[in-house]
Amino acid sequence: SVDKETYKQELSGLGPELGRLQRKALELKVPILIVFEGWDAAGKGDSINRLVNYLDMRGVRVVPVFKPVEAELLRPYFWRFWRDLPARGQIGVFDRSWYYHLLEKRVLDAMTDKEWKDRMESICRFERILSDDGTIVIKIFVHIPKKVQKKRFTAWEKDPAFAWKVTKKDWKRHKRFKDYAEATTELLNRTHAGNAPWTVISGVDRRYRRMAVVDTVVQSLRKALDKGTPKSH
Repeated sequence: SVDKETYKQELSGLGPELGRLQRKALELKVPILIVFEGWDAAGKGDSINRLVNYLDMRGVRVVPVFKPVEAELLRPYFWRFWRDLPARGQIGVFDRSWYYHLLEKRVLDAMTDKEWKDRMESICRFERILSDDGTIVIKIFVHIPKKVQKKRFTAWEKDPAFAWKVTKKDWKRHKRFKDYAEATTELLNRTHAGNAPWTVISGVDRRYRRMAVVDTVVQSLRKALDKGTPKSH
């Protein structure tokens, strides 16, 4: 675990650096897409809140991704995501994405192996189109073990202020943690690419998670913006 002093010291350096990189992306008109996935109760929402605290919110849009409505199901899979992609010089932070509902379908709807493989390949093509067009794609998966998830769900249920956060669906998914874990491992491996790599961050220790998320974004932006600028039009 990370002690409070180390945590404060690290973020005191990372915060201003993130601001500098955001300004550089704006100057160069480079769009930035940050995708957050992970286990329920792993700390995705808190990670996003902490991250955007260091950014100029005039250039940031947080996009929560919900279950598709009927009208969206009638359109191509990526249509609803295209609409929310960041403009040039802007940052789009996706709280869940095209990955989440694919995992749900794979685990719950008995998706065939061919459909599963085809959809993963289509995701890779989608992200390749974005990066070829100059978008910096950063993908973060926040991981916790099953026993930690159970402990957090139980604690939330006992606290009136947090009880709303745990639903029957959450417990159903928890019971199938192993199935989700197997599908997730395959999905992360198959969609990990040089243009859109995954970073898996442990969500067990809160300070470590927050620090690691900001550091991941800083390192990714430095690599893309300071060592060769992506194409911009």
